[in-house]
Amino acid sequence: MDLIKEIVEFLNVVDEDFAPRLSERINFNDFAIKVLEKSDLIVYRESTQIIGLVVLYCNDYQTQRAYISLVAVHPEYRGRGIAKRMMNSAIQKAQRAGMSILGIHTNNIVALNMYLSFGFINVMPSERSYLELKL
Repeated sequence: MDLIKEIVEFLNVVDEDFAPRLSERINFNDFAIKVLEKSDLIVYRESTQIIGLVVLYCNDYQTQRAYISLVAVHPEYRGRGIAKRMMNSAIQKAQRAGMSILGIHTNNIVALNMYLSFGFINVMPSERSYLELKL
């Protein structure tokens, strides 16, 4: 299976974990193509199946700001530290790319607490908070 199809399949699995659902905001096939072309993907696998995905953008060299647009783990694999391992990888990639700030939005309290544990600061607390980490 090609990676675009694998990403689309994974997004369908985690779709309802987001509010609003991802499928209400994006076309999965277009999103998969975009992230493959423009982002640094962190893909976590069990055998051949994607069970975790982080979409990281380290392409704003003028402001040296990186951004994570998606962190997701397959429901059957949660609670095993997969998101934390992927976040560590994302932070390291952003640092290696010369970024000075890593930003992320969330409206998920579990995710918010994980980001805070990494040292992210909630710079825009709201229903959909924006957090930043100085690298």
